[in-house]
This record gives sequence, structure tokens and C-alpha cells, in this order.
Amino acid sequence: MASKHDRPADDGDNESAQEQSVAKRQKRQPRLLFNANKASAALKAITKSNDECSPLLKLPKEIRDVIYGYVLTDRMVHIGYDDKESYDDKKLFHSLCRCKQSEEEVHRIFGESEDQYSAPISFYRHKSCIFSPFEHRDGNFKPRYIQIESRFAFDLLWSFSYQRRLEIPDTSSEDLLPTDTLTTGLLRTCRRVYYEAQPLVYANTFSFRNADTFKQFIDSLMPAQIRMIKSIHLETQLSRRWCTAAWRYALRTGTMKSLSSLRHLQVDVELSWGQHHGHLEAKNDFLSGDMSNSRYIPSLTEFSRCALTTVHVIVSDEEAVKRWTTGSVDQWRWTLEEKRGLAAHFEAAMLEEWSEDRNDEVLAKKHKHAIASKESRLKFWRTRHRETEGQDVYAKARIVQLEEEIRKSEEWHAKRKAGRKVKCAVAEDGGD
Repeated sequence: MASKHDRPADDGDNESAQEQSVAKRQKRQPRLLFNANKASAALKAITKSNDECSPLLKLPKEIRDVIYGYVLTDRMVHIGYDDKESYDDKKLFHSLCRCKQSEEEVHRIFGESEDQYSAPISFYRHKSCIFSPFEHRDGNFKPRYIQIESRFAFDLLWSFSYQRRLEIPDTSSEDLLPTDTLTTGLLRTCRRVYYEAQPLVYANTFSFRNADTFKQFIDSLMPAQIRMIKSIHLETQLSRRWCTAAWRYALRTGTMKSLSSLRHLQVDVELSWGQHHGHLEAKNDFLSGDMSNSRYIPSLTEFSRCALTTVHVIVSDEEAVKRWTTGSVDQWRWTLEEKRGLAAHFEAAMLEEWSEDRNDEVLAKKHKHAIASKESRLKFWRTRHRETEGQDVYAKARIVQLEEEIRKSEEWHAKRKAGRKVKCAVAEDGGD
């Protein structure tokens, strides 16, 4: 007798599954670090009682802010996610930094040292911050999480994201104390303390290993919470196109406008060892002086939309590169001065004041570069089509596709240019 799992799914089953999936997404609430429900009459009564009786709330607001600051601020908070089978089920976690060297100190060493590898990559500086998150009551550290194993052959050093997997499934018999998380019990004492102290939580420096985690974290917060963020530390990799594309998507215009209070940015740029051709192209883009259209250099200049006051960029070799000192590696290795030059370029670009004219200039360069790239490919496929006397169906399809992409790109750029002219004309009329 066939079971229900053996019968083929009909249209009704598919529709039901789709409805359940939509309902599940609709019920999913934002993953907020801190939140509070609307106050009821009972809660308001408790709040009034706290105001009258609490020794803490009897103190002047200035002194309370100092106390909140000692408990909640002046930390680097690493944001990562627990490894799950499903993308939608990934759960963000945070871990306090244990690194003995501050990012400011590492940046100073990077600028002063003559050592080719003066700045160790961020992943290795902060590895213990992520993977030893629990301390035994007797004071001995006992890791509860391990790094996830590599899923791809090129991911040899697990260096792409802060991810962890539970190593000890059953900890009921373990006498463990979490020591790596931000102490937020103070915010749960009463509503008044919550609203007074919550901004200080977001005054910490939040650290992100990859663009995906950055985007998940920002999407999990309410707009008011995003506007409280003042300092960010992030890491990216040079010479990996997918990494560049991921950051370009994560740092979209809307996100940058939301980070209106962001003032301090620390960036670790890692020179990944497995992409020789990427190193060469990225290095040539840098030496040519025009990196706005580079396929490999991340679009970190989007941060110039924020009113940043300090930007520190460190460029360092991946750990494996440090072991290769001779041979073919030398032709694409960046010298210490070139690393400092790239860091200085990023710092200057992100500190430069953003303007619509500058935005138009950047978009025009990118448009010109994109059209040139498509026309080059179009020329190749047209040659291929002629050589095969029209027999290559794939070549013909690619020609049609590229011609359509070029046409749409030109139309979009022309419409945007016309819209900008109208906008400028209206602004001038209003000014008169």
C-alpha cells in the first residue's frame, strides 16, 4: 500500500504549500536586539513606582548616563550567525571582542611598521572572540562552539564569515557561564531605564565579517535603532568579484541614508590568496588611478554618503600568502607602500563629502565602463556568429541579449540624465 509520501503532489498541494510558506514569512517578526511592547495601565503604574522608589532613578540623569556607559558602551561587538540548513532560519548572534589589540593600535602599526605583514588579518585577530564564548564557573574557558567546516575547496581557512556550529548539544550537565555577550539585564529592569540606556547600546562598535551578515543585522533593526549606530568595523576581500558585488548590494543608497548617525568606520581589506588574476586586475586598477569601475575593489565609497569623521583602513595579506615568499606570487603581491596607498585612497574617498554632482560623475563612469564591456563581448559573439556562418545558435542568442542590455542601459542613463536636468532647472527657478 502506497503511503501519502509516495503519491505525486497535485496543484492543491502546491497551492497549500505556497500559502503556508507565505503565511510563515508574514508571521516572522524582525530579529530585534532590544524591543519593548506598548505600555499598559499596569506597566505605567510600575513605571511611576520605580520613579519614586528606585535609588538609581533618583540619581541625576547625568550620573545615570555615566552608569549606563560603564555597563553598556566602549565595546566592539562582533555580529555573526549560527550555521543553519535554511537561509531564512539563520540566527544572528553577538560576541564581545576579546582581542588585546585595539583597531586603532593595529592601524597605527600598519602606518608605521616596515614589516611586509605588519597588520595581521582581522579574522585571526578576532578568532577567539567568536569560538570560545563560554567560561566555566571555576574560571577555565571551555569552547562551546566550533568553526563550521569548509563547504568549498577554495574556502581553506574558513575566512569568509563569522559562523559557528554547536559543539556540545547537551549542556544541561555543564556548569557554564556566558561571558562573551553584552550585558543587557539593566535594560530589562524597567521601561524608563530601557529608553534611557538603549541608545548607548548602539553606541558600541559593531563588527561584520561579510556583507550578508551586515545586511541581515541592518534589516533586523527598526529605523530608529539604525539611526543610533555610530561606529562600524567591517571586513572585505580584495580580488573576489562576488565579494565586491555582495558589498555593493548591502551598501545600497537606502541603507547609507538610514545610517545617519554613523561617524566612525574601521575597515580591514584582506588580500585573498586564491585569485591571482583578480590580484593583478585589482592592482592594475589601483596603479592606473581609476578604481571606480573595478570589478574587484569593493564599493566602499558608498560610505561617503554618511557624515563620517574618522575612517581607518588596514590592508593585509591573507594568512596563506604570508607563507609564500618567492616564485609566481611576487608578480601579483602588493608591496607595503601599495597597501598603504590603497588604504589612503579608501580613507580619502569615504571622507569626501557626498554630492549629487559627484554621484552623477561616478554613475557616468560606471555606465561608460559597463557599455564598453558589453560592446566588447558583443563584438566577440558577432565574430563567432560570422565564423560559424550563423550556425551557432548560442552565439545568436547572446548577440540578441547583449544588444537588448545595451539598449536598456542607454535608455535608463538617458532618462536619468534628463531627470537630473529638470531637477536642476527647478532648483534654480526656486532659488531665483
